[in-house]
Amino acid sequence: MEVAIAKLKDAEVVLMNKIKRMKDGKPKYDAGDQLREIREAIDILHKLDSNTARLVMNTKDTVY
Repeated sequence: MEVAIAKLKDAEVVLMNKIKRMKDGKPKYDAGDQLREIREAIDILHKLDSNTARLVMNTKDTVY
């Protein structure tokens, strides 16, 4: 999961730099929407990763 998060963070930085160079208008606003989607995906993956780790730890504590 760490690799996917790292790739998305790299894409986020590239897109932020691209947006900074763009003039106002529809293409810039569309890129802003894409940036929000990337940030949401990063957040979701972080939550999924932490929940998975928590689940694994709980499973290890459970005696069968």
